[in-house]
Order: sequence, then C-alpha cells, then structure tokens
Amino acid sequence: KRDVTTQEITKKFKQGFAKFLGIRMNPQLYFNEDTPNHTLCLSYESLSQSAKRGIWPEVAQFMNCSKDEKWAAKHYHSAFKKAIFPNKLTVDLKDQITQICRNRYKTYQTAEIVDYVREQYAQRQIFPNTVQSFVHQTINKLIKEEPKVQIKAQQTNFQDLFGSHINQQKDENDQKTTQKTNILPLHSDSEKSEDAQLDDQETLDSIKIYQDAVAPAEIIQSVKLFSSNLLSFVNQLSILYSNPMFYEDLDDNGGFPKK
Repeated sequence: KRDVTTQEITKKFKQGFAKFLGIRMNPQLYFNEDTPNHTLCLSYESLSQSAKRGIWPEVAQFMNCSKDEKWAAKHYHSAFKKAIFPNKLTVDLKDQITQICRNRYKTYQTAEIVDYVREQYAQRQIFPNTVQSFVHQTINKLIKEEPKVQIKAQQTNFQDLFGSHINQQKDENDQKTTQKTNILPLHSDSEKSEDAQLDDQETLDSIKIYQDAVAPAEIIQSVKLFSSNLLSFVNQLSILYSNPMFYEDLDDNGGFPKK
C-alpha cells in the first residue's frame, strides 16, 4: 500500500473539515476545499461549543488514514488556524522577544515566559503558536550558548587579573636584560644554563595549560606558580649581579673566561 503524503493528508483534512463544518452552520452552508482557510476558521470559531462537539472524529473518519481525531484537532489549532492571524513576527518583534527571553530564562520556567510573551503580544494578531515556537527556539539557543559565554568571560577575567602584571614583569625583565648586555654576553639556546632552560620549560608549560583551556582554578594556580618562579629567578639574578665577587670571574671583555 502506498504511503500517503503530507500534502494529501492536509488536503483530506480540509475537505473533511469543510464538509462537516458546513453541516453545523445555521443555516447550513456548502463549504469545500476551494473555500478559503480564513473563511473556514472564522466560521468554526463562531460556532458554540455544543455545535463544535464531535467534528474531529468525523473529520478523522473522513480522512480514512492513520490520523485520528486528536491529530485532526491538533492540526487545526497548531497550523490550520493560522489563517485568521494576518500579522507575522517581524525582525524588530523577534529582537524584542529575544531580549525578554534573555532577561528571564534563568529565573523563570519556559512555560511562564511563553505565557508572558503571548500575553504581551496578544493584540498584535500574530498566530500564538508562532510566538510560542519562537520563544522555545530562543531559550534553547540561549542555553546552548551559555557555556561559551562563561568561558569567554573567564578568559577575559584571567587577562584582567594577570595580564597587566605579567606584561609589567616582562617589561622590567627586558629593561634589566638591556642594562646588563654590556657586562654579560648573550648566549645561544645551546649555551643556556640548566636553570634558564628549566625556566623556559616552565614558561612553555604554563602557556600550554592556559591554551588547553583547563578549569579556571587550575589556570590561576599555574599562573601563580609561574609568576612565583619568575620573580624568584629575577631576584636571584639581582643578588648575583649586586655581588662584586661575580665580576671578578669575568675577563677583560666582560665575558666568562674559558676553562
């Protein structure tokens, strides 16, 4: 047996809805699939509750497919009824609703936000289900984006807390290095002392920890350790340079004598 397409299902729905709606009108009217959806919806909404009763089982039976009366009722209220709402969500309205969701989604339930927004825009003649769907989509999007925003904020706080201190320390170290170049010769990477190589490795390790975006507490701890080691190294250099005996080991050109 061939599967019925969605287009065929919606067409059968309208045919059955138009037929049994016309019978319920007083006086009876002849509606068919060519009758505008807007006319059918207004006619149905004008009926009393007693006149409406029983129409969806009749429509489902007329359709003669896998859709039951619950589907027929839901299809009318969630899709077909859209015909009597002339306005759509504009970009400005979407921006307004997005801001409402952003202000409320952390403290209110989604259903409460939906009810609030629908009430606020009830006079706009926008299909309520369209508003409801947009609110759900917006809140889901905000929730998914929240971890990214938190990580970005943590990175910003990290830079605010430690960036200026590290830059200041780097400037001071550069200045001290410049002042000592006339005393100590520059050495290539292969000539670095073990302490200098170890300090470089600690620097690389600290940078790698930050780049891997580990937990903020671990980042802070790593930076503190790096800063402590760096300050200790600078202090040791200062003590070394201030000791007159240090310069006694230098040759006439300011370098270390070869052994």
